[in-house]
Amino acid sequence: MIRIGIIGTENSHAMAFAKYFNLPDTVTGEVPFEDIRVTAVMGSEQSTAAIMEKTGVQTCCRTAEEMAQQVDAVMIVNQKGSVHYENAMPFVEKGMPIFVDKPFTSDVRQAEDLYAKMQAHGCKVMGGSGLKYVEGIEKTAQLVKQLREEGTFVSGAMNFIMIMESEHDGIFFYASHLVEMCMAAFGSDIKALQAVRNGGSMIVVMQYENDSVALHFNRDGLKYGTMLYTTKEYYCVDTEVDIFNIYDTYAHEAGLFAQMIHGEAEPLDEQALILPVKIVAAIDESLKTGKLVTL
Repeated sequence: MIRIGIIGTENSHAMAFAKYFNLPDTVTGEVPFEDIRVTAVMGSEQSTAAIMEKTGVQTCCRTAEEMAQQVDAVMIVNQKGSVHYENAMPFVEKGMPIFVDKPFTSDVRQAEDLYAKMQAHGCKVMGGSGLKYVEGIEKTAQLVKQLREEGTFVSGAMNFIMIMESEHDGIFFYASHLVEMCMAAFGSDIKALQAVRNGGSMIVVMQYENDSVALHFNRDGLKYGTMLYTTKEYYCVDTEVDIFNIYDTYAHEAGLFAQMIHGEAEPLDEQALILPVKIVAAIDESLKTGKLVTL
């Protein structure tokens, strides 16, 4: 049996992941992986108790070091990316498979150092925002690729909810979602960006080699989509995300992590894990300076 620990139970993702691995699927009546269970949790007293009661987890750990002695893999889902490095290290030193929720960290140097240590110890890593796997994002990526090859693509726009003043490391807490969705849909070769804030919302223009994408971070928006503008016409692509019902997204992430543990899925690379941190840091810099920031 492969034992998974979850750190950061105050995050709703923790309950979703524990349910995925430990409880029978409502359709099939079977657990998705017979050889994998969440066996230990760490976090606030109330949230750990809830997960243990609802999913059958038996062990509550007080420290990451304690948990690292009792599991074979870990999912780090703290809402504050600034604590991910510290919580990951006991597992990194043992070379365990690790899932790190968004943001990977809330500091670029910390992200680079964490990834380097993971590589040095042979850790396989998954994580980031699960919204990059939304079906509409893949459709957008295919259409953007086609339009760029045709030479007709001019620009694009995407939107998603944002919490500018989050207690969980400010914009790092939620900006990662739209940043990773943009990377998945339009590519990672972003040359520069500039951010403008208006109250509780902001717009960030991402500059690519031959086109640009405007990211609309909306404080109150509950409808999400993507617009593509070309020399001939425009497209409205459904990238709708129901933020109140995204269990399928959690299940997809957890399933990929399990497949990676089994050697059936490739771990995420440096670009997928560190670049989102660099981009959010650049957005923060642009907001503070009012200037274009080169990546």
